[in-house]
Amino acid sequence: MNSRRLKKVANSFVFNRHTTPKKLLNLGLIFVQHQFIKNSKVKGYPIRLVIEPTNFCNLGCPLCPAGKDNKEHERGMMKLDEFKEVIDEVGDYLYEIDMYNFGESLLNRHVYDMIEYASKKNIATNLSTNLNVGDAERIVTSGLSKLIVSADGATNDVYKQYRVYGDFDNVLSRLKKVIAKKKELNMENPRIVWQFLTMKHNQHEVPKLLKLCKELGIEADIKPIRLNTAIDHEVKQDKTVLKSKWLPKVEKLKRMSYRFSRPKRVGPNSCLFLWNQAVINWDGIVTPCCAIFDSGKYKFGHVKEDGGFLKAWNSDTYQRSRRMVKHMDPEMEKDKRFDMCVGCIKHEFIDI
Repeated sequence: MNSRRLKKVANSFVFNRHTTPKKLLNLGLIFVQHQFIKNSKVKGYPIRLVIEPTNFCNLGCPLCPAGKDNKEHERGMMKLDEFKEVIDEVGDYLYEIDMYNFGESLLNRHVYDMIEYASKKNIATNLSTNLNVGDAERIVTSGLSKLIVSADGATNDVYKQYRVYGDFDNVLSRLKKVIAKKKELNMENPRIVWQFLTMKHNQHEVPKLLKLCKELGIEADIKPIRLNTAIDHEVKQDKTVLKSKWLPKVEKLKRMSYRFSRPKRVGPNSCLFLWNQAVINWDGIVTPCCAIFDSGKYKFGHVKEDGGFLKAWNSDTYQRSRRMVKHMDPEMEKDKRFDMCVGCIKHEFIDI
């Protein structure tokens, strides 16, 4: 590990205000196992979780599988007691939780209590929302660490072209209430970030959005749109048409990895996900990363059925996937359970 990366790790974990001796010990244990021992059965716990309060969504974004017009998958809400059981088991080792995956988390009425419960356990909590719904006061008083507001426009006409069924004025009004409540209560958190996905139809509004964020006193995060929002979700439209319709014309706003073909080589072994984090979906199914929408198809474990998170964390599927990824096993491509690793959006381990 080079000095720059070591410094980044130190700043992220060693000097993190959520650090405890137990968390540091677990972090070191995970690092040694991934880098040196290369074991498939992990001794220890993940340092972060993605927990999905719900996979329901109130919008219909064209490239997202979670849109409310998609009737192909079972939908539901995570129960508060099920969330608490997970936190009671692994909370002492967690630095942070992303309280979102697919779906609009604020549709789950228990999400504020979930955030509060995790925050009281000294865990940082992040929430990404389209903010067409939500209680401003509870967002602020829940103990939330970071609020990401996903809105891809600076006017309603532009915004609603992608955020179908959404209302920009409603989002802005709710955001201002959150900011006002935060000031009223003199709260340091949540840190507020406006996330703007750049596309052909909205790229001209980037300067206006930056100005608006400055006026509001919040951060702006300008990101390129992904055409492949989930590994297992295929947009039913010609890929050339998709590129032409959605990709921004300004080259610097495009993602370098826009491609629909996989590389003709084995990728670098740089994925830590199988060793240091996990995704727990609304129904208790555990998957290895957040790019998987169909959790039933790529089920690595189940916190209830397996008798707790730790057993799911070291299920046969998890252990085999760690072996395959760590050693770049070409046999992985023959096992459909590991399609998401073979065609990984981020690392693309093995060429098929």
